[in-house]
Amino acid sequence: MRSAYNEGLDARLRHDYDLFSDVSTFAGGVYFYHALQDRRDERGATPDAETGRLRNLNTGVTWDGALFAENRFKFGRLSIVPGMRLEFLNQSLDEQVNVAKAGDGEPLASQSDFNFVPLFGLGVGYVLVEGEPLAAPPAPVAGSKGPEPKKVVVPPITAVGPPRVELYGTVSQAYRPITYGELVPTGASSVVNGDLKEGKSLQFEYGVRGKPLPYLNFDVGGFYFTFDDQIGEIILPNGFTSTENVGDARYIGFEAATELDILALINGGAPSPYGNLTLYGNVTLLDAEFTSGPNSGNIPAYAPDYQVKAGAIYRYKDTFKLALLGTVVDDEFGDDGDSFEGFIPAYNVWDLTAEYKFWNGRVGVFAGIRNLFDEDYWGEVREEGIMPALPRNYYGGFEIFF
Repeated sequence: MRSAYNEGLDARLRHDYDLFSDVSTFAGGVYFYHALQDRRDERGATPDAETGRLRNLNTGVTWDGALFAENRFKFGRLSIVPGMRLEFLNQSLDEQVNVAKAGDGEPLASQSDFNFVPLFGLGVGYVLVEGEPLAAPPAPVAGSKGPEPKKVVVPPITAVGPPRVELYGTVSQAYRPITYGELVPTGASSVVNGDLKEGKSLQFEYGVRGKPLPYLNFDVGGFYFTFDDQIGEIILPNGFTSTENVGDARYIGFEAATELDILALINGGAPSPYGNLTLYGNVTLLDAEFTSGPNSGNIPAYAPDYQVKAGAIYRYKDTFKLALLGTVVDDEFGDDGDSFEGFIPAYNVWDLTAEYKFWNGRVGVFAGIRNLFDEDYWGEVREEGIMPALPRNYYGGFEIFF
């Protein structure tokens, strides 16, 4: 069981400016996040018990901040977007209770970790087929009457319609910070390498996207990225488990996504007066493997061969939204050693959500059902055992827009 308290700030700035007879755009900002989390692990007397004897209790604190900026240089159909992000992350974890360690006479742990990671990226896009400009309807001219000539108002261009096709590619750096469970493992026979470092990644993505018809969007592409200093667990000769940087891995994959507006299709491509009924689908195919280290040749943890997301979303103007979305995940492993204990069977889960806005969109209410069909599954395996996913659960609330 977990309880968490979070607060944060995200401030952004955008500025459009003329460059070589085109409009380029600068965007940047600052980000701050703080979290305080208490985690309790209990062991019940029966497999389906919801409460039990306290086994572990720890408190974690996260301070996260970032400075980020990017600039979109536009030269006709060609766009070039360099970007950077400076990430500052400090995490600390203090154990309050650990029954396993107390039984073996081990002291409770208290650890902290600070990372400063500069990240850079570059994106390139080229429009193969330029879409038709979409113009907003002209505003009425105040005061015009009788035979007096009316002022000609040129409607602004608000978007680009179909057909539109664009090639794109990106190269960027990323990193994977140390988690609470890796900072201080809960098992009495677990240790953390004193030189544990965050994982680093270099990512490449390429593809084509577009809107060939008014009611159809698509995005098809591939990706390749390397993951250096990946964090995992190694069983030592003395039987202890060591959390350390276990080696390098590579990931190769293919992604395809599409959206089809059924009501616009029925209406001949024009927006339907009854709203939008969008069928959504996304599939990811993945081939992942360790290329160095003690797990060389193994499949990295949480790298299923395929993942599919699909569903239907109904929208009526900006007032009402109803969505049924599902996720289907293939078999995977919860550890880098591909052990039987870390095997996670395939599963699928569906969520139902609804939103309604009123008072000119300033106030809204929302509700939803997660795990609609009450699927029994898990998507995470830790040293202390399987972390079962939540059964069918409900939520709701309201929001106010200023």
